[in-house]
Amino acid sequence: ETRVRWSHPADSGAAPSTWDETDTTKDAGFYDLDDGGGKVVDCLTLGDTNIIYKDTQTIGMQYIGGQYVFRFYNIFKESGLLSRRCAKPFFGQHLCITNGDVITHSGGGEPNPILDHKNKKWLFGAIDSTNYQRTFISPNYQKNEMWICFPESGASFATLALVWNFRDNTTTVREL
Repeated sequence: ETRVRWSHPADSGAAPSTWDETDTTKDAGFYDLDDGGGKVVDCLTLGDTNIIYKDTQTIGMQYIGGQYVFRFYNIFKESGLLSRRCAKPFFGQHLCITNGDVITHSGGGEPNPILDHKNKKWLFGAIDSTNYQRTFISPNYQKNEMWICFPESGASFATLALVWNFRDNTTTVREL
């Protein structure tokens, strides 16, 4: 739940030759992310970095080769991901639903909140507290929109979407 594993490299579309980290002739390995932040929730590439989202931390995983193969570093020590499928790429950034905010980031610096206080309060007050893990982002790149789909209070599955237009920086609400 906090261990990240990788295989020996493989050609695109091919299965890796091994995941055995004890084989010193291969690059397979693992790294334990034990310095807090909860469990690993999801990961998503951003440029040459694999962004690893934990409950309350965001960590970068970047290929360096050699003995260690990858380097791991903190991106956000106090900001993770609400649940799986709550991070999506757009224009060299990620849109992320955290535990209490909706942010964008480009893999470093400070997170950029996209919602004003009123919309943030409404969104997190409307998400069902039992089924919050069923929240997800569905991009509509053709219309420059990211749909934050969630079960409203009392619902088991996504019933509403807060739609963010990233070109105009506007939000609307849609029933699903």
